[in-house]
Amino acid sequence: MGRKTRTRRFRRKRKAENRKSNVVVNLSSKPLNSAESSLLSKGLNFCPNPPKINVRELDEDLDQFARRLRIKEYFHSKKETSGDLSTDESDIKEVTDIPRFVKKSNWIPKPSKNTRLESVINLIKSDIKHNVDVHVPKTDNLTQAERSALRDIQERDDIIIKPADKGSAVVVMDKTTYIQEAERQLSDCRFYEKLDSDPTLDFTQKIIRALEAMHARGHLDDKTMEYLTPEDPKPGRFYLLPKIHKENNPGRPIVSANGHPTEKISEFIDFHLRPFVENLPSHIKDTTDYLKKMENLTIPENTTLVTMDVTSLYTNIPHDDGIAACRKIWEQRTDQEPPTECLVEMLTLVLKNNNFTFDGNHYLQINGTAMGTKMAPSYANIFMGDLEERLLLSSLKQPLSWFRFIDDVDMKWTHGDKELDEFLEHANSIHPSIKFTHEVSKTKMSFLDTTTTVKEGNMTTDLYSKPTDKHQYLSPSSCHPKHCFKSIPFSQAIRVKRICSTVETTKQRLGDLRHHLKRRGYNDKVIESGFSKASEINRNDLLEYKEKKINKRVPLVLTYHPSLAKIAGIVRHHWKEIEKSETLAKLFPEPPVVAFRRPKSIKDTLVRAAVSRPSSTVGQCKPCGDKRCKCCLQLQHAQVFHSKTTGKEYKIFCNVNCKTPNVVYLLDCHVCGSQYVGESVQPFNKRMNGHRSDLTKKTLLPVSQHFVSPGHSLEDFGRSKIYIIDHNPSWKENQRQKKESFWIRELQTLHPEGINKKA
Repeated sequence: MGRKTRTRRFRRKRKAENRKSNVVVNLSSKPLNSAESSLLSKGLNFCPNPPKINVRELDEDLDQFARRLRIKEYFHSKKETSGDLSTDESDIKEVTDIPRFVKKSNWIPKPSKNTRLESVINLIKSDIKHNVDVHVPKTDNLTQAERSALRDIQERDDIIIKPADKGSAVVVMDKTTYIQEAERQLSDCRFYEKLDSDPTLDFTQKIIRALEAMHARGHLDDKTMEYLTPEDPKPGRFYLLPKIHKENNPGRPIVSANGHPTEKISEFIDFHLRPFVENLPSHIKDTTDYLKKMENLTIPENTTLVTMDVTSLYTNIPHDDGIAACRKIWEQRTDQEPPTECLVEMLTLVLKNNNFTFDGNHYLQINGTAMGTKMAPSYANIFMGDLEERLLLSSLKQPLSWFRFIDDVDMKWTHGDKELDEFLEHANSIHPSIKFTHEVSKTKMSFLDTTTTVKEGNMTTDLYSKPTDKHQYLSPSSCHPKHCFKSIPFSQAIRVKRICSTVETTKQRLGDLRHHLKRRGYNDKVIESGFSKASEINRNDLLEYKEKKINKRVPLVLTYHPSLAKIAGIVRHHWKEIEKSETLAKLFPEPPVVAFRRPKSIKDTLVRAAVSRPSSTVGQCKPCGDKRCKCCLQLQHAQVFHSKTTGKEYKIFCNVNCKTPNVVYLLDCHVCGSQYVGESVQPFNKRMNGHRSDLTKKTLLPVSQHFVSPGHSLEDFGRSKIYIIDHNPSWKENQRQKKESFWIRELQTLHPEGINKKA
C-alpha cells in the first residue's frame, strides 16, 4: 500500500518470553502464565474434548444421512418406474456432485417404500444413539489449569489472539495496539473511506436489481438467480494477520466476506475467471507444478536466479484496470453466455460495494480488492497476467523463464547484470501503482516452499521454511480421529520427498521433520510407519498429478467425539442387510463412508474477525412502550437474568425490546419458578401472541401444557416474567436454534427441572 512512513506497529515487548515458547509470540505488554502458554502452545487448530455430545446436532446429522440414502433410492425408483428425470437440480447436485449454482434444497423425501432400507436406517440410528449413551469419555485432553486458562483468555478484553500471517505461530497482542494498526491502515484515504452509516441494505438492493435485470434478459436462469440473490446480508468484517516475519510486525488486511451481499456473485465471477487463470503461460498452480516446470529447464552457466514480489498487490489494483483485464479475457470466449457485460457488471458490484466494519465503524474499500472475497486471487491473477504480458512484450531482453504464483515471481535471467537492472527498472515503470521488490543470486534462491541451488549448470531443489515457521503440526492429543495423526507424518514425508531432489537433502529434511514431529508429541512408531510408507513411492510419481477418483459413497458426516470412534463399525455391521438385496446392492455398490467434521477448536473459541466489545458493556431488554403492546406487561426491564436451577447470573449483551426479531427468550413461571427457553424469528411481541393463542386452544406444546397443569391457570402466564436473553439480527434459522439449545442446556430448563421438553 505504497511507501508511506510507518507509525507504531505490533512491537515485541517480552523477548525472553518469546524465546521460552517460540510457538507463542507474545507481542502484548502482559506476560502469559504457565497455563496460558501451555494452552496456546498446543496450537489454534487444537480441539479440546467436548464435555458431551450435542445430541440435537447428532440427530440432525443422522437425519441428513437418512435423507441422502432416501434421495438416491427415490430417484432410482422414479427412473425405473416412469423414466421421468424431471427432478430438483439441487437434489441431483447432492447425489451426483455436479457443480452448479443451485441453492441447496431442503426437500425431505418420505420414508422409502423399500422396507429393508428403512430398517437399516432405523437400526443405524438407534445403534449409534445407544453407543453414544454408553461410551462416555472419561479423560480430558486439557488439564484443569488449561481449561481455566481457555475461559480466562476468552473473557479478557485487553488482548487479541491471531494466527501469524505465515508460519503457524500463535500471536498475542494488546488490543489497543491491534486497533491502532488497523486504524492506521484504514485512515489511508487512497484505499478506504469511512462511512457515517451501514450501506449493506442499499448495496443488497442494488445487487438484487442488477440480478433481476439479467434474469429478465434471459442471461440467468431461475435456479442461478435464486442462488446468487443475497439472503440475510451483513457487512464484511475487517481484521489483521500479524506479519511476524517482517520488521515491526505490520498486519495483513483481510475482509471476511461471509454473508456479505456480494458473496455469491463473487463466487460466480471466480468460476468464470479460473479457467483463464489456469491457461496463463506464467501460472503456477502449486509447488508440484513449479517443480515439474523447473525440471524441463536447462540452466546455462552464469544464469542469475531472481525472485520478485509485488508490494501489496490486492489493494493496489485500480478498479478500471482490473475490470479491463477481465473484460479482455472474457471477450475471447467462444461461448458468450453469460454475456461479458453481465460478468463485468457483477465484477464491478463486487469491487465497488465492498463495505465492512471495524470496531463499530463502517468503511468502504475504494481501491483494489479485498483479500477475503472469493474472486480476489483469480482477479489478481488475471490483472497480473495482462501486466506481465505487456512487460515481457516491451522488454528488449527476455528472461529464460518467468513463473508466477499470484504476486510472487520466479525468474531465470541469462543476459548479464546491467541488462537485469534495466529489466527490473522497466518492470517498476510498467504500471504506476504496481511496484516490485526483488532478490538476486547466482547460486541459491527460495520460491514458495522450495530452495533452488545452481552449481556448474546443475539445478537441485530443497525444502524451504521461513525462519518464523513454528512447524506446529496438529497435536496428537487433539480431539481428532486417529487416522488424522497417522496421515500427518506420511503426508509431510511425501512433501519432503517431492521437493528434495537429492538423497542427501531428503535424508536431512526427514531428520528435521522427525525432530519437529517428536516435539509435537508424535511417537516413533507412528513416525516410522509414515516415513516407511512414503519411502516406497518413486519421486517421479510424486511430480505427477493423480486423477481424482469420484467417490459415490453416501457420506455420514458427524462432529467428532471420542465416543463416536466405533461408528464406522456400526454402519458396516448393519449394511450387510443392504448387500443381501440385489436391487439395493446395485444402487449402493459400496457402503457409506463415515466422515467427521472437527469439534470446536481453540481458534474457534479465541479468534474472531470482529473486535469484541468490552464485557463491561452491558445491554438490556426493556418494554417497547407502545400503549397497545400486551408484551410490555411481561417483558422485564433488565440487564441480567438467572438460572433458577443453578442460581447462576448472566449479563444481557444485546439491546432489545418487544418488537425485536431474531431472539432467544426466557420465561419465568409466576407460580412455581420453572423456566422455559424459546426462540423467534418474528418480532418478539408476535411470538408472545402465538403463545397466548396456544394457551387458548390448549395445544400440547410445552408452555401450554405447563399452564394448564395442576396449580396453574391461563392467567398465570400473563403474570410470568419474560426476558430476551440473546439476539443477533443476522442469525439464520439453524444458528438461532443452536443458540436456543445452548441456553436450554446452560440454564438447565429441560423437564423436569424446567418446562422445555427437548434441547
